[in-house]
Amino acid sequence: MMTKDMEIGALYEVQVGSVTRKMRLVEFTTNNCCVMESNGRELTVWASRVRKPVEQLTLDEIKPSSRRNARATSRAAEKSARYTAKSMAGRILLLLSDGVARTDPQIASELGVSPRLSTPICRRSDLVRAGFVEMQDEKGVTDTGCACARWAITGIGLDWAEKERANRAN
Repeated sequence: MMTKDMEIGALYEVQVGSVTRKMRLVEFTTNNCCVMESNGRELTVWASRVRKPVEQLTLDEIKPSSRRNARATSRAAEKSARYTAKSMAGRILLLLSDGVARTDPQIASELGVSPRLSTPICRRSDLVRAGFVEMQDEKGVTDTGCACARWAITGIGLDWAEKERANRAN
């Protein structure tokens, strides 16, 4: 992508190694490079690695979904989850806004939900798709001792959490 077409503060897909990440443009540097931000960390990348602008979703636009070939019971669950999805997603963002990366079971238990329940995992995956949360590393450990991913809030998610806290204080 050409730097003249890019806007500071906008969200873009960026190729980092073999992974595509959603990152916010912070500034332009010399030699056709850009400083991008994700999860509070800045990374300088070649402008050619920046793929396309991404439209930022709001929590209201995060919708639970089921498979195309899902049974009627799954479709009914999808419809009922629409009413609580925003609430659970918001609770996850507020939890992660302290800057501590957590595994899915840790997120569930700290929210007071059974770690065996899939709801927090579904909402966390919705937040990942929307760019509010990203995988930090695979250094987590489940209660059975298996390795698993740890999830952290991105700068976009942190912005939302700060606004939400300010709204709740008023």
